[in-house]
Amino acid sequence: MRSFGQDAKGVALGKLNEKAQVWWEQSQTGLGDALKTSFKLKRNPFSNPTAADEWETYLTGKRKDVETLRRQLVDAEADINDRVFRLFKLTSEDVKLLLREVEH
Repeated sequence: MRSFGQDAKGVALGKLNEKAQVWWEQSQTGLGDALKTSFKLKRNPFSNPTAADEWETYLTGKRKDVETLRRQLVDAEADINDRVFRLFKLTSEDVKLLLREVEH
């Protein structure tokens, strides 16, 4: 599989832009466009069907990994919040008020 961020000698071609940094939120075409911009490529690297096929399975698997980690993080944060609420003996009304204020 080919790297889009380095030349043949391993020298960085550029820096990932914001869209490329959140690659898991992009479609393959969107990610390719972000890579094209980031690394000043002549075209979207996924416009090559072979490259697109090579990367599709990899990206799909990594997106699943990101989603699994995201869910684990959400669960861990909820567990920590629950423990803190119990530690400080907050009432359900206290928790509602706190959560409402944190949202803003």
